[in-house]
Amino acid sequence: MKNCEYQKVEVADLKARTERLLADGGRMQGLYAWYPSASHPQLRYVATLPGQARFVGWSVDVGSATIPSLAAVCPLLGWHEREIMEMSGVAFSGHPEPERLVTAFLPPGERGPLEPEGATRESAAAGLPAPSLPAVSGKHVQLLPFGPVRADVLESAQFIFLYLGEGILHYHPNLFLKHRGMEKQFEGMEPALGALVAERVVGIDTVAHSLAYAQAVEDAADCEVPGRAAWFRLVAAELERIYNHLHYLGHLCHTTTLKVGEAQGKLLEERAKQINARASGSRFLRSLIWPGGVRRELDVYAIAEGLAALKPQVEQYIALIERTTSHLDRLISTAPLSQQLAFDQGATGPIERASGIDRDLRRDHAYAAYRTLQPTVALAQEGDAFARMRVRIAE
Repeated sequence: MKNCEYQKVEVADLKARTERLLADGGRMQGLYAWYPSASHPQLRYVATLPGQARFVGWSVDVGSATIPSLAAVCPLLGWHEREIMEMSGVAFSGHPEPERLVTAFLPPGERGPLEPEGATRESAAAGLPAPSLPAVSGKHVQLLPFGPVRADVLESAQFIFLYLGEGILHYHPNLFLKHRGMEKQFEGMEPALGALVAERVVGIDTVAHSLAYAQAVEDAADCEVPGRAAWFRLVAAELERIYNHLHYLGHLCHTTTLKVGEAQGKLLEERAKQINARASGSRFLRSLIWPGGVRRELDVYAIAEGLAALKPQVEQYIALIERTTSHLDRLISTAPLSQQLAFDQGATGPIERASGIDRDLRRDHAYAAYRTLQPTVALAQEGDAFARMRVRIAE
């Protein structure tokens, strides 16, 4: 990445460097493994510091030394480390949950799916067990394996509960049931074809994924995107945000059994998608973003006309759901996520902002034309379902 310069870090220094980063107000963003050669993997840690637009990057050579797990120091790395052990075959010592994460329902292989062919080093993937439920005694304790189910726009998953009456003793989610190995599919792919695949990774995030892919290609090729194309990218990203937030509001009404509110929210979502169709030819804004710029220009007059008609309808809808007490009663104080827990577990977007974390990539690590047009960041402090709704309404 152009906005991230990797520094070499020794394995023995990892924990101390991470503790210092957190003490300085920084935050780990993620961790991944890659193979410069078949038998010599590297770990790449990506972090941020407050007030600094550039990302902090650490590069760690995986040699004979054991890589210590940082999950106890930085909990959000826990899943990253598990996925790396399982998919890339790099072991972490002292991990609190050394179990398979992505392929828990599949028989373990000798090597991880992301390990290169011809690797001669010993792989950690084969020795990882599938997750197991804790031993629970008591004749009144019941087991409820719910699913696998496809939950609307969410991924297919199974949710396992051990409960006693109305008290939940243990909850275990089995996710990733439709893991498709997208990382491997992109390897060696021509950028033009990669752009088409990227915008189809998830149906509702066409712009987000295609923009991330295009920017990665542009960084690698040292390509400068024309200013006009950067503005079209920003407009497309916000159009996608609008219809996704409207879908969320409608689906939230579904969860509180407010059927009329659900129907109205999803009708407004469809009207927002129709604006996209008139502006770009695609309700999901596909075949628009391309490495180097955009494939076509948006019809800004159709957007302006469509949003002018949609705005009063959205405002009326919001006013109705904000004063429907049966809806609010089921949201206020429901599923609170504290600021500390949101930070520790790596919450992002409206979820973290509803817990009082003032962070937005569009402002803090600006891309497209957001360097010029910075958004007003919507925040809430309560961290409950009502706060998450309010943040999306404000956005």
